[in-house]
Amino acid sequence: MRQVGDEYESLLNDVLNALFKVIPNCMALNMDDSLMPIYAVSALKTPGLLAFPYNCGGKPGYVVIKEDGQVVFEDMEGNVQELGILP
Repeated sequence: MRQVGDEYESLLNDVLNALFKVIPNCMALNMDDSLMPIYAVSALKTPGLLAFPYNCGGKPGYVVIKEDGQVVFEDMEGNVQELGILP
């Protein structure tokens, strides 16, 4: 179990480091007393793989990583803005 946890943490760090290169001006939100919650995108308008709570352009919402590596920001009102592509 520990090996699985270590691999998960390493993969998450790799994803977050790559994501930061695409969205350096966005700030991660701390929600639900967790440092980095990951949300399923099923509750969002944007289809994708993972969603992270972020504040971009002064608006809270979710940074979504799509299957093709495209990164978008969806605010709480459902507005979507393209941010870039993961390297």
